[in-house]
Amino acid sequence: MENMFSSLHTHTIFCDGKDDVETMCAAAYEKGLAAIGFSAHAPVGRTGLVTNWHLKDSRLEEYAGEVCAARRRWEGRLAVYLGLEVDYIKGLRSPLDSDICMRGVHTPSLQTKLDPLLSANAPEGRAARGRRKFLGLPAVGDERVKLITKGKEKADQHEEHDCHPNFRNLAISHGQKKAGQRLRRRTPPDFAAPALPAPPGDFRENCGSSLALQGGVFDYIIGSVHYLVPPCGEPFTVDGPVEEMEKGIAAGFGGDSEAMMHAYWDAVLEMIAVGGFDIVGHIDLIKKTNDDFNGGQDSVRSLGSTGSRGRWFSREGGAYMRRFEEVAAAVSASGLVVELSTGALNRRYHSETYPSLPLLRILRRRNVPVMISADAHRAADLDGFYPQAMEMLHKAGYESHVVFEGRQNGSPQWKTVSK
Repeated sequence: MENMFSSLHTHTIFCDGKDDVETMCAAAYEKGLAAIGFSAHAPVGRTGLVTNWHLKDSRLEEYAGEVCAARRRWEGRLAVYLGLEVDYIKGLRSPLDSDICMRGVHTPSLQTKLDPLLSANAPEGRAARGRRKFLGLPAVGDERVKLITKGKEKADQHEEHDCHPNFRNLAISHGQKKAGQRLRRRTPPDFAAPALPAPPGDFRENCGSSLALQGGVFDYIIGSVHYLVPPCGEPFTVDGPVEEMEKGIAAGFGGDSEAMMHAYWDAVLEMIAVGGFDIVGHIDLIKKTNDDFNGGQDSVRSLGSTGSRGRWFSREGGAYMRRFEEVAAAVSASGLVVELSTGALNRRYHSETYPSLPLLRILRRRNVPVMISADAHRAADLDGFYPQAMEMLHKAGYESHVVFEGRQNGSPQWKTVSK
């Protein structure tokens, strides 16, 4: 019987995973998965952010080359795909940024937006500002920060990047990171952005479809929101420790946790409007620290049982559900696929999948296609809690899910698998 599962959301030691590419492939094969896709956290060096959980700019081609080499080794036994998980960070990072676009994959329909905004001769800062204006997105601040790059032709080249006015000396944690592993915003003279070559030849030729890199292509892009850029205070991650969330809400939103919740859904909607990706990752990540959860085995047996009031906001009825209705409508109109992620279950962060059952039911009413993935950071978790995910699909009214089968003519190919 043909296997009906794969795992496209996968992290290795290139970013914050625990195992290497080959170990992950071997585990996927042993578990009987039809395919594995690698989705390293895309580099954020050009934003000025320095983290310990993103792929470094200097290792991007090494990462792509290693995954493509594994694809050749496993040909005929396991489908291996090359992807990225790209953060949407308001005013700082999106899947349409040129360093992603030059190496990534974009559909022909997306090209109509890209052509007037980006070119081989356009400065990055100007392109970013033009993109936001073209898409009707709000500006993030009036301050411009000069970031120094080391170009091939000039010793000192400068690029303008829109930056939040209070984005200074940032030190925040991400997830369950060890003490002292911090995220920092470095401004000149501390920060030197990595040099990126200008796209060779015509922009359409290089960005209109999958672009070869180290003998392969990026097959898909996952778009995710981890960061909030508040109206004041410092940006912070929504899935960080509770203490960091408390500080972020207090400093950035004046203690108004409902405003923080709205800012998260605004960011998800903006990401969908910008586009440039294929899959929406862990769509309700904001709930991670909202609910009390002890992380024990008993806590993950009954999916959807978490209390609704929450630490920061209520997830039942009211504003939260209305905002997700907006998001579901936007996803449905965009043609994107939503990930049904078991990542929080694998790492004992929560008792639910992303998205939760009530949100999954809303997506079903909108006929949004769903793929099952593990957000695996260890080989052992590649198919973790997939039976529970299938149970969630059944409860939500889904009779099928989709499995990725590569790209054709610039578009992702999805196979519908019935239960």
